[in-house]
Amino acid sequence: MTLETLRAEFTSPAWADLKNENSILSKILLSSAFKNAQKGQSAGQIDSDTMILYGVLLCQGNPSDKAEIFYSVLQEGGKDAHDFITASDKDLDPVIQKLCDLVTKDAYLEFTKIAGLQQLYTEEDLEKLSGDTISAFKEDVYLDDVFGNFSRLEYSEWNKQSVSKALYMFNTKTLRNKLLDHAGLENKY
Repeated sequence: MTLETLRAEFTSPAWADLKNENSILSKILLSSAFKNAQKGQSAGQIDSDTMILYGVLLCQGNPSDKAEIFYSVLQEGGKDAHDFITASDKDLDPVIQKLCDLVTKDAYLEFTKIAGLQQLYTEEDLEKLSGDTISAFKEDVYLDDVFGNFSRLEYSEWNKQSVSKALYMFNTKTLRNKLLDHAGLENKY
């Protein structure tokens, strides 16, 4: 997707900054935070799955609906195409990594750089929020909370577990708090 496609869809005054390519919103959406390196997107493209994940994190929607949308990013085609998900699903790592990066590093770093704000965390601190920490968080926290002792869950059970035990995955503040705690970092946000 591009800024142009977003402008056509998001026409309310709240999204007026999309019309200005030099606005903070436009610059952040065109930054690396909203790209998927595996898809080879150009400078003017925005990754749709990243936008969906960011929407899940920020919107006030029904938790079950948020879980369903999250599932559709994990399982292309969503619940209609995939009756179950496994704890070893190949898409869990990159999707959870992107969610975690969005609430700690990606959008935060881009915003501070673009807005000219002071960075709250050192590079060393940010490194603690890298792949190894996120992998450990996925294994020790997320998979334990959602899958427990099971390696595979039917969609309805996965949704139920996600809403009852892993609601933190659908909110920037709660996910960030869990990650910072898991990495042993003070919350400076």
